[in-house]
Amino acid sequence: NTSIDEDIIKEQKDSEIRTLRNKNKILVQRLSNRRWLTEATTDYIKQFDVPKNIYISTKAREKEEYIAALLLSDLHLEEKVSFAQTGGLAQYDFNIFRRRLWLCIEKSIYLTELRRKSVPVNDLNLFMLGDYISGEIHDELVRTNQFSAMTAVIEGAHIVAQAISSLVPYFRDIKIVFV
Repeated sequence: NTSIDEDIIKEQKDSEIRTLRNKNKILVQRLSNRRWLTEATTDYIKQFDVPKNIYISTKAREKEEYIAALLLSDLHLEEKVSFAQTGGLAQYDFNIFRRRLWLCIEKSIYLTELRRKSVPVNDLNLFMLGDYISGEIHDELVRTNQFSAMTAVIEGAHIVAQAISSLVPYFRDIKIVFV
């Protein structure tokens, strides 16, 4: 009986090794194809004579008005993700969401002001593309979300509204596009 069990375990291990070898072979082929594509693209681009300095007349730019763009998407603001869940790469929770949102707003204003030194930027298009709330679409989210979807909607709407309001003094017009 022990010999039969050992044979079964050995066969399972051998099968697992074959599967892993096949997966490894496929991954090596994919990596090889990516390297080839990268090299071919690089060789192709080298054919073009790219000028080192590009000059655009200030007079031409004065006639045009530019519009700043800001994208807010995939906030998943009620989700809580630990370092353990990401293999030590990152973590995420509502406080991190708030800090990142305010950093995004702060840097958007800074970059707009920087751009305004050379061209007129009076308006902002704010693209809000969804996935702000994950909800409870998976059992895992029911267990791991920091709070309920309803609380996330209320808290998130308040924070996002504050962020948008903070942009008002910096732009003549803010166009918000929802998807």
